[in-house]
Amino acid sequence: MSSPVELIRALAALSEPPAPEHDRIRALLDLPPQPTPAEHTELFSHQVYPYASVYLGGEGMLGGDARGRVAGFWTAVGVDPPEDADHLAGLLSLWASLRARSDAEMDEARARLGEQASEALVFEHLAPWVLVFVEAIRGLQTAAGNADGFYASWANTLERVFLEFTTAQDGLPVHLANAPVLPDPGEEGGEAFLSGLLAPVRSGFVLTRSDLRRLTRDLELGGRIAERKYALRAYLSQDPGGVLEWLAVEADAWTARHRNPCPDVERFWVERAERAAATIRRAAAQAREWVTA
Repeated sequence: MSSPVELIRALAALSEPPAPEHDRIRALLDLPPQPTPAEHTELFSHQVYPYASVYLGGEGMLGGDARGRVAGFWTAVGVDPPEDADHLAGLLSLWASLRARSDAEMDEARARLGEQASEALVFEHLAPWVLVFVEAIRGLQTAAGNADGFYASWANTLERVFLEFTTAQDGLPVHLANAPVLPDPGEEGGEAFLSGLLAPVRSGFVLTRSDLRRLTRDLELGGRIAERKYALRAYLSQDPGGVLEWLAVEADAWTARHRNPCPDVERFWVERAERAAATIRRAAAQAREWVTA
């Protein structure tokens, strides 16, 4: 399977819940045995979410302005946007369709327009978040001892295809150019700060439920993992300085994990993680002052 269009469509299909027909696609890509439906649900419904809006929205949640911008692109290229217009499978399928349309076009000018539409989709709506998503999957799978498993291998293949068939562009996509920064808790309050930590476009890193479990083990904290914001609030009440320093170290680690074929996009994510680490450390210092005062 060497055609870019076929590769992209195959990767889109394999991001969906496992189905018998996917096994042939998996074999063609030389990926490990298929995951179970439970593994798919755990990864994509409980850990990392395959939606652009989660990574690009200032709230770190599904929908919102980020999804609206993606839906607008579907409309601009003459396709009715699906309800979940920002889902990875749909965006990859649209990318493949735009490339196929351009490749099949006999008129040179129309073919170039098709190429420009494909490049715009990638730069504006995939490049800003896909490799952050890939890195989050890779980290999760490595931590779980599945670095050679299906989803780690799928993520590695997605990264390879994305890097190979993405045209590097300067500047920032609108999603990133307008993105708010991580709020300072001393200025905007603790609730805004906690929400910002869970919005990757603000914090520069992805904080999953598994990461929070790791936090509890590292700091020997009590409590179960519930909704992430609720859990973070509970952990901060037990050891504010320790939890904040742990989060700052996590942000530090992500500065080295970001990479992107578009240099300004990569710089954006690195600078967000660096800024978040500094903001979190200021909050940690203040928390220790409150404890010792």
